[in-house]
Amino acid sequence: MRRFLSLVLPLGLVLVALAARADDAAPTWPRTFANDGDQLVVAQPQLDTWANRIDFTGRVAVTLTPKGGAAASGVLRIAARTTTDLPQRVVALNDVRVLDGQFPSLPPAAAAQTVRLASALLPTQGLTVPLDYLLAALVQAGQTAASTTLDTAPPTIFLAEQPARLVQFDGAPVFAPVAGTNVQYAVNTNWPLLRSSDDAAVYLLDATGWLTSQSLETGVWQYADQLPASFASLPDTAEWQDVRQSLRAPAPVGQAPLLIDVATAPAELISIVGEPQYQQVPGTGIYVVTNTSSLVFWDGYAKAYYYLVAGRWFRAAALDGPWTFATTTLPADLANIPPDGPLAAVLASVPGTAEAREAALQAQIPRLATVSRSTTATVAYDGEPQFAPIAGTSLAYAVNTPNDVVRVGAAYYLCQNGVWFTAAAPSGPWSVAAAVPDAIYAIPPSSPLYHVTYVRLYQVNDAQAVYGYTGGYLGEYVADGVVTWGTGYPYAPYVGSGAAPIYYPRPYTYGCDAFYNPLTGTFHRAGYGYGPYGGIAAGAAYDPATGTYARGAAVNGPYASDTAAQAYNPRTGSYAAVETRSNPYAAWDQGVVYGPRRAIQVGSVSDARGTATRAQTAGGGEAVAVQGDDRSATVVRAPGGDWYAGSDGHVYQRSDAGWQRADAVPGHDAASREVWNGLAAEYAARQRQMMMRQRYAGWGGGDFAGLGGGRYAGVRGGGRR
Repeated sequence: MRRFLSLVLPLGLVLVALAARADDAAPTWPRTFANDGDQLVVAQPQLDTWANRIDFTGRVAVTLTPKGGAAASGVLRIAARTTTDLPQRVVALNDVRVLDGQFPSLPPAAAAQTVRLASALLPTQGLTVPLDYLLAALVQAGQTAASTTLDTAPPTIFLAEQPARLVQFDGAPVFAPVAGTNVQYAVNTNWPLLRSSDDAAVYLLDATGWLTSQSLETGVWQYADQLPASFASLPDTAEWQDVRQSLRAPAPVGQAPLLIDVATAPAELISIVGEPQYQQVPGTGIYVVTNTSSLVFWDGYAKAYYYLVAGRWFRAAALDGPWTFATTTLPADLANIPPDGPLAAVLASVPGTAEAREAALQAQIPRLATVSRSTTATVAYDGEPQFAPIAGTSLAYAVNTPNDVVRVGAAYYLCQNGVWFTAAAPSGPWSVAAAVPDAIYAIPPSSPLYHVTYVRLYQVNDAQAVYGYTGGYLGEYVADGVVTWGTGYPYAPYVGSGAAPIYYPRPYTYGCDAFYNPLTGTFHRAGYGYGPYGGIAAGAAYDPATGTYARGAAVNGPYASDTAAQAYNPRTGSYAAVETRSNPYAAWDQGVVYGPRRAIQVGSVSDARGTATRAQTAGGGEAVAVQGDDRSATVVRAPGGDWYAGSDGHVYQRSDAGWQRADAVPGHDAASREVWNGLAAEYAARQRQMMMRQRYAGWGGGDFAGLGGGRYAGVRGGGRR
């Protein structure tokens, strides 16, 4: 579908790099670990359980050849703590422990000795497992992610039959003066929208030029032949650079003005240029509307339109509405969208599909960081702290600050950059919380602080605390079996008083045309039809710590990002996007000693028993050196092989001839049906892993094929930057 081409192409270089890194990071199995003549061949670890998506238990098929002895095949049952690297789509196994082992072809005493030797050769760090395998294995085991109940009321959905723009305000329009000038600018929209203090007209900067209207309410816009002279006095700073560069741009000649829709409540835009054009989705009775930048489908059986936005589906008998929530009543044919076609990414938003179940499970994987207990935080308020009750609880939250501050009885709790702090007073001093009250996790989705319920304390001691957040902290929630963007509830922003009104945005759902990208497991937002930065929360804001205003991309949070075409949570100051560029825990970089980037990308990882150092060879191979008090081994990538650890302790191999047991001994009983069923499920999970790896590699290509490339490429570009 075209959306994914035009909206994700600004991310092209990032996504290509991600696809390449994910491919490089995928381990080649089996691997060989050798030490002093002993050799252990290890197949890809298999999943048994993954509690909280942190504590892993599983099995590995191994073949041990002791120095001067004969090879024996068996199964080791292991436990580990995991660290997930979502951009590279790999999971690191840390603190690996061998729980027990089976070598059925050996006598009991020899088997026990072999388990001990195999355990000594298996490293405690450095093993990685593909994330897509683990997700597929969970689906094969029948696991599903718990859904939460969110607001399903549809936003205002504008229909435009010509090129159009949606100017979305976060509440009633708020204008602030530009210091030292007679110019005012709209604070609570990310469009460059200006007016002169001695002129009632408003001026909107679009990629096509300056448009003007005598009133935001009239809806009548035309290209401006002349701009107010006061605009030339705008400061020569980075935040006004785009405006200053456009001041002398001539009005387009002979070009009809764009249709401008102005909204002060949550809204979305469907712009269809001309009569709708349809293309049947192969193998279904579903048609996709091809001459729009929105995801709109026509069901020929139900005679209804279906519109996908923010991970939610809405239905209408006509394109101009009225629209009703439809995620739970979709036509069955949407699940039959070809998984290798240009609309494949839509499957992640269709309840019941493997793609939707995997996406929902992935959204509940925590990102972890260890923070020093000596870490502190600061909070700034607009005047004295003001608190409002959180409906349905005994709690209250601070309204006149951009920070997440909760009052619990006589204590105060601050959630900042994925870490909880506590204080006896609303302004601090703040210290890292050694416990988080259960009452906080009862905050309902109707509260603008609901996202903080997705930050939890996992471990704590006198020196450090391990915190983690899941997708909900960045605005991604599992509802009705799919991953959605935002809670659906509209939250009123805080607007202070004074000559320069102070504006603090809240999390939002609509007004950015958010769509789910399975490659990154995150939501991205639309291009220029929704503003130069793709959503209302990239508008202007006030920094109480410095007393200054900023507008545009400058207020997108403290973390670097390659592009503004991503969904954004203004309360966390973080993008729900590629974590190599944006991650709340980057704020605590000096204190983070345990996290995805450090566990997988650094040159070495250590625990109390040893250090594993990884190096890439010139020929593309990989070597791992493991050293410690009780072990020392050199690891190289071993030849390929499709080996499996059966639940009966035997090792099996899958070939064109079917399943074969590696340790077949005359007189041994054949495997039971339970073992065969387990092997079949494991095989299906690995096949799914390989399919998704190939699909993601295609999505990372130059034309982003499979996420909207191919036949829709030329159309999707219309009306977007």
